[in-house]
Amino acid sequence: MKKLFLLLLLCFIFTSFKAYCQVIFKYRDSLGKTNIGNFLYYYKDGNGFLSFDSIRRRSASFKLLQAAVPNFKISTSIFWFRFSIKNASKEPFLYVDLEYPPLDRVDFFADSTNHYKQQISGTGIRLSTRTTQSQNHVFKLSISPGQQQEYYFRIQSKSLILVPLYIGSASDIYNSEISRNLIYGIYYGIIAVMILFNLFIFISVRDRNYFLYVIYILFVGLAQAVLDGYTYKYLWPESPWLSMQSMIFIPALTGIAVAEFFKGFLDIKRQIPSMLVYINTFNVIYILCIISSLLGYRLISLAGLQISAITGSFFLFYISLELIKKGYRPAKFFLLAWSFFLSSIIIFVLRNFNLLPFNSFTEHVLLIGSGAEVTLLSFALADRINILKQEKEFSQAIALSEAQKNEHLIRDQNINLEHMVDDRTNQLTSTMNDLQLTMDNLKNTQAQLVDSEKMASLGQLTAGIAHEINNPINFVTSNIKPLKRDINDLYIMLSKFENSTALMDPALVTEINQLKEELDLDYVKSEIDLLLKGIDEGAFRTSEIIRGLKMFARVDEQDIKEVNLNEGFESTLLLLNSKIKDKIKLQMKLGAIPKIECYAGKLNQVFMNIISNSIYAINQLHGDSTAGMLCIETKTNEENDQEVVILIQDNGTGMPKEIKQKIFDPFFTTKPIGEGTGLGLSIVQQIIISHKGTIDVQSEAEKGTLFKIILPVRQ
Repeated sequence: MKKLFLLLLLCFIFTSFKAYCQVIFKYRDSLGKTNIGNFLYYYKDGNGFLSFDSIRRRSASFKLLQAAVPNFKISTSIFWFRFSIKNASKEPFLYVDLEYPPLDRVDFFADSTNHYKQQISGTGIRLSTRTTQSQNHVFKLSISPGQQQEYYFRIQSKSLILVPLYIGSASDIYNSEISRNLIYGIYYGIIAVMILFNLFIFISVRDRNYFLYVIYILFVGLAQAVLDGYTYKYLWPESPWLSMQSMIFIPALTGIAVAEFFKGFLDIKRQIPSMLVYINTFNVIYILCIISSLLGYRLISLAGLQISAITGSFFLFYISLELIKKGYRPAKFFLLAWSFFLSSIIIFVLRNFNLLPFNSFTEHVLLIGSGAEVTLLSFALADRINILKQEKEFSQAIALSEAQKNEHLIRDQNINLEHMVDDRTNQLTSTMNDLQLTMDNLKNTQAQLVDSEKMASLGQLTAGIAHEINNPINFVTSNIKPLKRDINDLYIMLSKFENSTALMDPALVTEINQLKEELDLDYVKSEIDLLLKGIDEGAFRTSEIIRGLKMFARVDEQDIKEVNLNEGFESTLLLLNSKIKDKIKLQMKLGAIPKIECYAGKLNQVFMNIISNSIYAINQLHGDSTAGMLCIETKTNEENDQEVVILIQDNGTGMPKEIKQKIFDPFFTTKPIGEGTGLGLSIVQQIIISHKGTIDVQSEAEKGTLFKIILPVRQ
């Protein structure tokens, strides 16, 4: 038992010693900026719940990485790393440079006076909160010469996780970044030159393909800038959301730009129209990647982007080969340029899937491929212009030949046409003379009809006056006889009292008293009062009718004057009272409106024509029943207090749409022959227009009609 215990103890000690006997990197002055990937230990936190203290307690569980640039692909896990450094140089400070910008968050823990100080970096935080203002993740190590320390860092990212970790002095890191910026500066300079060059050509030739190519180059440059961290540093350093979403948006928009340029440049719609649906499918996939990223599914979006990029590249390669087989020349140039870019995409994707190592070539392969591609495609577009120029010259030559053939035919036809034109001109001249004569006759006829309409209105006015005057005259004539009889009775009674009562025989006095009782003198007096009142009322009504007639005709107002429209309506309705009677319910809503400048007689003619038509429509639909209704309303315009609104509405027969469009046309009428000339509403419209007003009609068959007139207060 003792031997077994000792054996187990030795195994435990050996295991613990092996676990804690970690590899230490020694930095010397001669090394410069050095990759320390082979000195890294890592631990995979699948749930992401472990704190830094918990990780330190699990130090024995870390595994040594044996790769210069570890590649953990796309993962939802959190990875912890640990490394130890001994400063064998004269530098008082060292720097750690994690040269892979598109990481969401990097937490670096450095030992400082027996406790760990945390430094934060990543695209998921603002640039101003970083320790160093670099697109890479750079952390400062306060480690004195000869000192040895242990460091931890944590990576959390929903995109590809690469760990190209380097260590060096401040000058080493600075010089490396200058060299890196110089390389990328040359690349972005090429992109900028190509954008400006092709934009200038687009402005000159107005070829849509050049515009699409400019958009494509712009997004290719932006996509590379996203991967290199330059968009994060210079475009949206304080927007973590844009920094992370741009890793999806910009590559997806780049893919769409490639597809649209490809369709236009190779004329897919005409050359291979069946392939359009497949190319558009890739565009839909890219849009879905953007949507899924917005919804929070970045891992799915990234996987979809990489799969679409590699499959779409091969698909475009295949279509180019098919067009080359058909002899389409631009496809050769496109295939040559696309081969460079396709190769770079394949190498880039294989590196992301850890099938190729991370090195300077695979790191900058997209720069090389896209730079070569945009340059070659510019030459391809220039060659396409030459092709279009040749096609244009060929078509112009054909057109010129056809034009020369047609010239002789046109010359002969022109001679024939001249004779035909002369004959036709003579015919048109004769026709115009006939039309002019007809027009003159129509004008004369119209003038006669207008006069006829005026006479008809005047006759209607006279008939109304005669009807209204007849009633008060009847009052006078019917009351004359009873008035005479009562007066005679009074005279008889009074004659009895001519003699003095002293001389009267008592019998006579008795007789007189009896006669007085028989005649009922008090009743006679009351009757006389009533008769006199009737005569007075008849005389009053006669006066009112004459006053209304004068107000309606306005014979003394031939110029524009200020008039109260409400008085015009009252006089008009007074004249039309015989037609309204008790069978039409009249609703008057005459508001407190200002006096307006107008020709009063003409406006009264407008009211007369419209109200007469309304009465006619009501009688046509309702007959002798009392269901007819006529509503007249005046008010100030709510939108403009310098305008008056007049509403005349009835519940008569109404009008369908096709008739409503013609009611203001001269000579148009729906009345039977002999009842209307068709000029009433035409005259109404002309009067309203002459007053600078508007008239609108709303009508529906079997439901009624509404006339809306708007007149200005001042002319």
